[in-house]
Amino acid sequence: MMECCERTENDKKGGHLAIRKADNQLILRESAMCAAADERDFQDITKHRFFNTNNLWVRLDKLKEIVDKFGGFIPLPMIKNLKTVDPQDDKSQAVIQLETAMGAAIELFQGASAIVVSRDRFAPVKKCNDLLLLRSDCYIINEDYVPILNPACGGSAPVIDLDSKKYKFVANLEESTVDGIPSLVKCQYLSIKGLVRFSKKTTLTGNVSIINESSEPKLIPSGDLSNVTLNLTNAPGLGPLRSFAIKTKAFDGQMPGTSGLRKKTKEFMQEHYLSNFVQSTFDALLQNGTDVTNGTLVVGGDGRYFNDQAIQIIIKIAVANGVKRLWIGKDGLLSTPATSAVIRERGPTWKKAFGAFILTASHNPGGIDEDFGIKYNCENGGPAPEKLTNAIYANTTSIKEYKMCSNFPIIDISSAGSTTIRSDDGSTEVTVEVIESTEDHVALLKTVFDFKAIKALLDRKDFSIVYDSMHGVNGPYAKAVFVDELGQPESTCVNAVPKDDFAGGHADPNLTYAKELVHTMGLDKAGLKIEVGERKVPSFGAAADGDGDRNMILGSQFFVTPSDSLAIIAAYANSIPFFRAQGGLKGVARSMPTSGAVDLVAKALKFDLFETPTGV
Repeated sequence: MMECCERTENDKKGGHLAIRKADNQLILRESAMCAAADERDFQDITKHRFFNTNNLWVRLDKLKEIVDKFGGFIPLPMIKNLKTVDPQDDKSQAVIQLETAMGAAIELFQGASAIVVSRDRFAPVKKCNDLLLLRSDCYIINEDYVPILNPACGGSAPVIDLDSKKYKFVANLEESTVDGIPSLVKCQYLSIKGLVRFSKKTTLTGNVSIINESSEPKLIPSGDLSNVTLNLTNAPGLGPLRSFAIKTKAFDGQMPGTSGLRKKTKEFMQEHYLSNFVQSTFDALLQNGTDVTNGTLVVGGDGRYFNDQAIQIIIKIAVANGVKRLWIGKDGLLSTPATSAVIRERGPTWKKAFGAFILTASHNPGGIDEDFGIKYNCENGGPAPEKLTNAIYANTTSIKEYKMCSNFPIIDISSAGSTTIRSDDGSTEVTVEVIESTEDHVALLKTVFDFKAIKALLDRKDFSIVYDSMHGVNGPYAKAVFVDELGQPESTCVNAVPKDDFAGGHADPNLTYAKELVHTMGLDKAGLKIEVGERKVPSFGAAADGDGDRNMILGSQFFVTPSDSLAIIAAYANSIPFFRAQGGLKGVARSMPTSGAVDLVAKALKFDLFETPTGV
């Protein structure tokens, strides 16, 4: 027995029940089984009144008889559908899709019957017409958590006729309903021809027809629209906020790791290369449930060549993907630790960041003939997990287009301030705020460390310090901390002006590349003492890499290995307010290649010790 519903205009293209004249047997006819010449009659809901709900009741003993009769299978009628390999591309390879309908088995059961059930047993969703209806106020959720027709509809749902070419896929409907779905409970018939943008501020009553013959989606006006035909073709659109679909082809090798994607700068400068990766990231965020329309996107980098141009590209793609607010580091600069601080600390809550693009290749050389990179950090401030980077990579291998607001203006990132860009139709706006690069990071550092105690040390006549930023992003941060906060002379900070090629150097803080600092601290590239004569060697020296997340520490004519730095921090963690306020350290971790110095500290202080793979 098959459960059926009476067909309405919304169901006219779906399969229906019929009686085969030869033997009066019930059969199911699907639209793909219908000859073109018979299509009009097929869709006549007065001639073919009932459609299959796919709720079937079967006697198992009779089913076994049929299976046994036909040698272990059920000979359902074959349905031939003409499709394309890519359902979203009508120009892709044409194919024939063969399928069978479960309900078609009714013709194999002699004496099969059908029963007409009410609509509360079935809410079909075969096309975007149905999905829009189901998501609207025409349906409510009852006490059993089942969607049922809203009683306010008077027993019948409105007929929805969306443009079949414009709303063939769910993604098209999703884009049109970003601002909500209008009230349809008082609507009898809704026709949409062309692309539109719906809004929850609109109520449609009676018979409403909306036409848009332009290529840009137009906003349906808010308020009550009753028994009206609207032509939105010449209505204002989104203007600078209009999103365009830019055709592209996939590039090989865009697999990001925890450190992001790094390639030669000229490779990134190829048309579409960066855009492909950024769009693939937004697609992955959507797939993973991140709502980019709320919260803020952070963008910044280490200032290397192509940084400023890349930021403008990212802004335009972000806006096209629905981002409403962006924080950009002044001059395009944000160190990796500072970006994490902005994500986690900058407020207020309703503006909190959902993630960030960081433009860096870390300690790799910079310049047009050197390296560039990009990585995505998540809402916790940390790098994208493997699940997300895998999704990003998968998207890069199949991308065919990306979204871009091509007419969005270039943002001046040379000075702090806020710019708001509004759509021509007044329906939406985007705010881009250029923030002081050092502000949030320095504020966080002041809560972590005892600046008063540090200043007391630095002010001693028998203590001196030099900090080498190697012309990377950390220069402004070094000045903000040592000069502005701790009152030290500017000479404390060397190579503190960021350069797009790191002044021709290699911003990797080690004994080989930090030559100037190493010499200043009285050492050679092997870390051995050199003759300094009467020259006074500073008490403490440090250097940072291009994006400020790795360092080297030197004492007066001695080199402090990173392994020893970790051990010293662990041993004296209670002197750091951040750790002391939380009851001290509970455990420490090191990578496998790191020396066992911290192991000795953990053993002495009874910490838990963890060994991790490199890069974790």
